[in-house]
Parts: sequence; C-alpha cells; structure tokens
Amino acid sequence: MDALAGLDRDHGAVVTPLLVRLAYVGRIWRVVVILLACVASVVSGLILLATQYLPLGLPLGLPSPIGVSGLSELSVEVLSLRRERSDTKGESPFLIASTPGLAALLGSRISVEYPERPGAPSVFVAESPSLNSSYALWPSYPDAVAAGLKDNLYTEEKSVSPFLGRNALYITTELKEELPQTITGAFNAVALLKEVPISVNGKQQMIRIYQCEGYRTLSL
Repeated sequence: MDALAGLDRDHGAVVTPLLVRLAYVGRIWRVVVILLACVASVVSGLILLATQYLPLGLPLGLPSPIGVSGLSELSVEVLSLRRERSDTKGESPFLIASTPGLAALLGSRISVEYPERPGAPSVFVAESPSLNSSYALWPSYPDAVAAGLKDNLYTEEKSVSPFLGRNALYITTELKEELPQTITGAFNAVALLKEVPISVNGKQQMIRIYQCEGYRTLSL
C-alpha cells in the first residue's frame, strides 16, 4: 500500500504540470482539465463525507483525512503500566500490538530499547509466518537468536528467543474471547489490565491492554 501511494504521488508530480501546460494550449484542453479537476474535487468530497456519515467509514487502505486522536494518552498509559508491571526479575514487559498500523502509531510516540534485540521496533507486532508488512523484516521477539540449554541428545546447540519466560503487554481492540492463538497460545496467562478510548475518523474506538505472562513461544 505504501508503495502504491508513493507511485500515485510520483505520477501526480509528472501529470499535473502536463495538464497545466495543456490548459494553456487551447480551449478544448482547458475544458478537459477543468472537468478533471471537478471530478477530483467531487471524489475528495465524497471521501470526506464517508468518514462522517457512512457506518463503515473509509474503505480499507485509504488514509484518514481526520486522523487519530487520543494516542498520546494511550502511550502514557502503556508506559505507565510497563513501569508498574515488572516481573520477579525486575524486567519490564515488552510491547506487542495487534496490527502493524497500531504498532507504527504507538512506536512513533514510545521509545523503548530492547538489549536482547538491537534494532528492534519499540512496539512489536504479534508473531506470524505471514510477510504482510515491513515489520516481518525487523528483529522480533519470537526470533531464536539466544543460546538455549544444551541437550545431550543433540550434537548441535539449540537456540531460543531471548524473550523466553518474559512478560508482555498486548495492545489491541480485541475482546478477551477474540484474542488470537498467537497470543493465548504463546503465554502462560493473559488478563485484561486497562481500556483506553481513542478516536479514529471521528468515531470512538476502545483500545485494550492485556498483560501476558511467561512467554513460551508457539507450539508447532
């Protein structure tokens, strides 16, 4: 989607000067350019109305002309819970968001460094075998990069995730019964900690923060 958006911007930068030039060539082209501008204005107006009056809002993938508000309060709440919910070893939980979009929004306001995974984003995306976003290319919490316990039955040393046994905060819009297996199956226990409202496209949406205890990785 980002690549397509960039491509559209590049095309616009090339086409717009040509249309302006054509508008000065003759009356016919001038009428064509004016008609195209009117159509673009009508489409933009319909998109703006959709965010306000249609029950489903914007189609998936289109940027919001209104935006998201309440993220500063959500970020403060997440960091506060992270400080308060240290485990028995004094280690703060790592952060997971349910979608790449939510992870990016929070990551732009939260600065967290993980010595276990240098270069990792402040907010991870829930583990998945799918390469559905650029987050799949970043260092992640399920990556087996730390040395595991030696097993005499194997000749090679095993490796594990450096977050094994750690706690996490999972940030999502999902209710408890809607949580994915990648969360409920990867932690010993999951419990709701806090609900924080935000506004998306002018409509209130509830963000839920869950405490996930004892990361154990997903079973094969």
